[in-house]
Amino acid sequence: MATLGDLRTRIADELQVDATTWATEIDRAIFSAIKFYDDADFWFLEASPATVVLSLTSAYPLASLIPDRSQIRNVLLQYGRDNQPLLYRTQGEFGDIQTEFTGDPTYWTINNDRLLVDPVPTRTFSAVVWYSKIYSMTASASASSVWTNEGEEMIRLHAKVDILANRMKDFAEAAQVQGRLEMVLDNLGEKSVQRRASRRLRPHL
Repeated sequence: MATLGDLRTRIADELQVDATTWATEIDRAIFSAIKFYDDADFWFLEASPATVVLSLTSAYPLASLIPDRSQIRNVLLQYGRDNQPLLYRTQGEFGDIQTEFTGDPTYWTINNDRLLVDPVPTRTFSAVVWYSKIYSMTASASASSVWTNEGEEMIRLHAKVDILANRMKDFAEAAQVQGRLEMVLDNLGEKSVQRRASRRLRPHL
């Protein structure tokens, strides 16, 4: 398994800089890249289900509901053995359709780090929330995660573009690396579609 230390070394080697001298810039670029992609929909960021309780209110803070999530993919109400998907709406659409009625929730959205449902439930429901996890990284050289393995090339190229453009001011080289990054992102997107089509991933119902 590749580690953060391996990623740091490779970036320094490819940029032809001293890894120790540039340690701060390299780490800043790596963790900025991780934050940039942590809610993406790549195949290695598979959605996971969590069962939560919805009861008598329209707003549920995500920090307490699902602490380790990066992005909510879908929400389904449980009716016995059946799951009924709620309809997602953007914040603007949700505001337009939000009612003062109560009953079984039909719609959901995310606003200010809260899960919002409408209508307001009049009883307690169990709901299955499909979400992508946060794959965090420590600054330890031995740290390893999807970001240093399945997503390594994406993170490495993104970090290099950041350093080349914002620190070295080498815009021509940054543009070349950006071109390669876009190819990698296209490939990851295609691979994600293929894996879901082959049922090798849980669908985002």
